[in-house]
Amino acid sequence: MGGGCAPPVEDMSDSKTDRRRFLATVAMGLTSLGGCLRLSTEQTPTEGSSGGSTPTVSVSPAPSPGTPGPPDTDPPEGTERPPTTPGPGQPTQISGTWPQFQYDAANSGHRPEAVGPKSLSGELWTATFEGEFGHDSATLGEAGLYTKTNNRVALLSIDPLTGEEQWRTTVGRFAGGSSPTIADGTVYIGTSAGVVMAIAAQDGRRLWQFQTAAGQDDVGVMCSVTAQDGQLYFGDHTGVVYALSSTGEEQWRFETDGSIGRSTPAVADGTVYVGSMDGRLYALDTLSGDTQWQRQLGDAVFASPTVVDGTVYVGSITTTDGGGPLTNPDGDDIQENRETFGTIHAVSTGDGSTQWTAEVETQVNSSVAVADGMVFGGPRDGPLYALDAQSGDRHWFFPTGYLQEASPAVADGVLYLATDRIYAIDAATGRERWRYRPSNGLDTTPVVSDGMVFAGDHDGVMYALYGPG
Repeated sequence: MGGGCAPPVEDMSDSKTDRRRFLATVAMGLTSLGGCLRLSTEQTPTEGSSGGSTPTVSVSPAPSPGTPGPPDTDPPEGTERPPTTPGPGQPTQISGTWPQFQYDAANSGHRPEAVGPKSLSGELWTATFEGEFGHDSATLGEAGLYTKTNNRVALLSIDPLTGEEQWRTTVGRFAGGSSPTIADGTVYIGTSAGVVMAIAAQDGRRLWQFQTAAGQDDVGVMCSVTAQDGQLYFGDHTGVVYALSSTGEEQWRFETDGSIGRSTPAVADGTVYVGSMDGRLYALDTLSGDTQWQRQLGDAVFASPTVVDGTVYVGSITTTDGGGPLTNPDGDDIQENRETFGTIHAVSTGDGSTQWTAEVETQVNSSVAVADGMVFGGPRDGPLYALDAQSGDRHWFFPTGYLQEASPAVADGVLYLATDRIYAIDAATGRERWRYRPSNGLDTTPVVSDGMVFAGDHDGVMYALYGPG
């Protein structure tokens, strides 16, 4: 499981895995993925533009297929690059953390003091695990890197410097999308059986579990748990939002009119913000669960809200086929079975009033990141947009093969994205700094710390990439 080339996984029977492989292959024009180190440090600008200051902004249509973008610098079919031996500058310790989905309780996706690789030296290690890292982001605590593979039964702790497994704990099947959350030495995670479990971060001991109303239904808790001030917040597929104490006692519950898909709650200034498949964004009091306000944003809110400086940013899904309400909490299935478009909303934390909206080409599945006055996000099929946080005006776009549920991470002026490639993009200009080709596609949120980026792909390979900040 150490460094070097990660062997391919032969089992490709899962239909969603096949579909993601197909998307990545067609989008980038690839028929073979060979080699160990797959990176380019060529800096090539992407097209950028800015607009006016109207409150409703349209970023449709998508860039045409002929729109120039960063060249694909992968080797030609049938060729391989030799493994690269890590050189000077290889990390020897990791002091920073990335403790929950989108880094913090506000789901900002931005850790200002973190430094990632602004240029790429290589792989510190790669490690292969059973299953696939579907929509499952890793998190980083003081004792390890925590992750799970989609629809498998084990939570893993990995040494972030070596890739060696430190422990694994069987907790039952996972629903895709519930990433580990670390708070005060405990890891919290949801399962497809509707159970939220507390696991000791140091050794993997099961501490307690809480059964939601979802029951044994193979959907259960699809979002991540948000930890803030000794309380835990999450929702289940029956549409119930919960607040628990850190020891597992229920504090309150609130029922929405639709499933809670992968909309991980955002918590800021005494309010919980969560999206439901009923199309509403809810603002709930953290202590009582009472409704402060609710706002209809579309036919479904599948993505997680992000709260920064008095504004909630979140994507929604709207149907155009007259097929009735969206009841399936899986964003992939919605895209395949319904005609939809997406909107990114900016609404006031005070009363839910609209500040601006930006329509995009297809439904918005992933969460946005907000940093340095810009909002980074886009539709399921890409591209990635950088929008002005105050007006919604477009600063630039970056063409990717797809976004699916990949949410960006921002650190020290660089945006990291894990989709068909792992990208590092200058957050101010949209210019590519480097790209790395995994053995298969990704749609997770990268973890950034101490000159490193961690992300897992659909072959079950976890990558630890490093370089100077």
